[in-house]
Amino acid sequence: MTGSRSAVHGSRLVHPGVFASLFIASSPLRRFLGYVRPHLLLLAGATLLGVVKFGMPVVWSVAAGMIVDGVLQSGSMTLEDKQHSIHWICSGLAAGFMLCGIGVFFRHYLASKAQYLGILGLRVALFQHMQRLSLSFYSRERTGSLLSRLFSDIELARNFIGSACTNIWMDAVTAVLIGGIMLYQDRQLALLVFALIPFQFFCFRYFNPRIKESSLQMQQRLAEMSGHVHEKLTGMAIVQAFNGERKEQRRFLSGNLELYHEQISNARFSAFFHAIFHSFSVIAPLLVLWVGASRVLHTVHLDSAGGMTTRQAGLSPGELTSFLLLIPQFQTPLTRFADLNVVVQNSLAAMERIFEIFDVVPDIVDRPGAGDIQSVRGRIEFRDVWFEYSPGSPILKDVNLIIEPHSTVALVGPSGAGKSSLVSLIPRFFDISQGQIFLDGNDIRDIRVKSLRDQIGLIPQEVILFSGTIEENILYGNPSATQEQVRQAAQAANAHDFIIALPDGYETLVGEKGTGLSGGQKQRIAIARAFLKDPPILILDEATSALDSESENAISKALSQLLIGRTTLIIAHRLSTVMNADRIIVLEEGHIRETGTHGSLLEQDGLYRRLCEEQFKVLFAFDRHSESSAQIA
Repeated sequence: MTGSRSAVHGSRLVHPGVFASLFIASSPLRRFLGYVRPHLLLLAGATLLGVVKFGMPVVWSVAAGMIVDGVLQSGSMTLEDKQHSIHWICSGLAAGFMLCGIGVFFRHYLASKAQYLGILGLRVALFQHMQRLSLSFYSRERTGSLLSRLFSDIELARNFIGSACTNIWMDAVTAVLIGGIMLYQDRQLALLVFALIPFQFFCFRYFNPRIKESSLQMQQRLAEMSGHVHEKLTGMAIVQAFNGERKEQRRFLSGNLELYHEQISNARFSAFFHAIFHSFSVIAPLLVLWVGASRVLHTVHLDSAGGMTTRQAGLSPGELTSFLLLIPQFQTPLTRFADLNVVVQNSLAAMERIFEIFDVVPDIVDRPGAGDIQSVRGRIEFRDVWFEYSPGSPILKDVNLIIEPHSTVALVGPSGAGKSSLVSLIPRFFDISQGQIFLDGNDIRDIRVKSLRDQIGLIPQEVILFSGTIEENILYGNPSATQEQVRQAAQAANAHDFIIALPDGYETLVGEKGTGLSGGQKQRIAIARAFLKDPPILILDEATSALDSESENAISKALSQLLIGRTTLIIAHRLSTVMNADRIIVLEEGHIRETGTHGSLLEQDGLYRRLCEEQFKVLFAFDRHSESSAQIA
């Protein structure tokens, strides 16, 4: 999505660290957290249990110090007392770790539940928003790219809930608690460990924007590839018909190589970040051992008789052991910050892409005060209508047209004349640039879009069927219809006989776009869908133009029944199908050039007659020959 991509790059925020990423007033992040907020209790429970889990090793380090100093080096305890004390301390630790295991189960369960509930709400909201977007949006965007936002990007954003909303807070609390214990045990050694933290967070500040930028590029490339592959898979018949397999293979390979370079760039930044961060993590215990061991030497020494004496002030072996065991527990949350940082940055990049779609405003919205319409007669009026897809390039120009109720009106004209654009304005797939369109005297913009479209049935030239059963596809016209009503609609559409002849009848599964059915069968299912909806207004986009004669006859009979009592607009490419229309509207370059019946338009010797002569060359040549022969006689 080129346009939106540049906009994102222009407004991107630099995230200096994981914590900063959480607190910066980033609009996508704030909006994403809105979907997480209802599940804060689950996250709080998971965080608390995580603190307990990581707190147990702290108890272990303190207990180790007690065993070294209070038991092993004790001169007042017998060997039996020492063994008894070690037994009870280790038994208590074992029981604590077993309880901790139960806590680990519930922590993972609560965190996962919060993740999936939050993502469920976000994915449903995004899909609902996509359905509200206008057709002009879908004419610009690749389907594969949108699917990438709906699934891949949302999965990346899901990781943020488990990482930032639980692990980071859990690790932060754990680090603070362990840091406090370290300060209490030995301030000098604690400050020595803390002195390395600024260098580690400098890594966050330096690498975060680079990791996020690389992640955005990688996700954008993946979305572009997804869009391309979706197009080619849906058009595989054309690819194979023109032997385009090798070309598409090369293009797919090229796209994958570009994605590979983006992935390697992201991996390189991540590897540098982890290497530097973990180097500082290793230095801390080494420095503590270096300094601490020197202090122990000055604290504990052998007297002249070979006995061990201890000075009053200093560091005991047990205290050094306990402190050394605390350092990994303190470093673990910081190390996890490094591991989670890449996940968080990828999630933040995904959020930006997700909310780019949320920020697309639908072109077609209900006016304030718009209402429903009931008992539609079907009178349609175009008054001074202008329409353009892009500014400065009008498709329809000053169109004035009245279509009476229950009449059949055909729209004909050369390609690009504006026929499809005109009928697409009635259900408000697009909005006019100037003028007004009325339905039974009501401006269609004063009618709620859903109510307006409830009154209109559409049978396109390229029938769209969805994966599922035949019955489900017919029910799309009226989901609340009974099975008997579905059968009646199919009979009216001359579809019942071929449906029941199928192996599973109405429960026969059809593939994507109706794979497995002929063109005529798909058209009749579409007509059955329209019968089931029973709309007062019907739009037909030349429903028989691509069919054989037998299918065309069956569908023509079904359509003749469907048109009764409805206002019908027919986009006609084959003029033989509209000779009996009540009115024929001839369009050219966005203007209405002629209007009348088939006979009256032929007499005018205008554009319609020229179109007929082009399509019926043999017939008109025969007529002219007959006239010439009569004159000679």
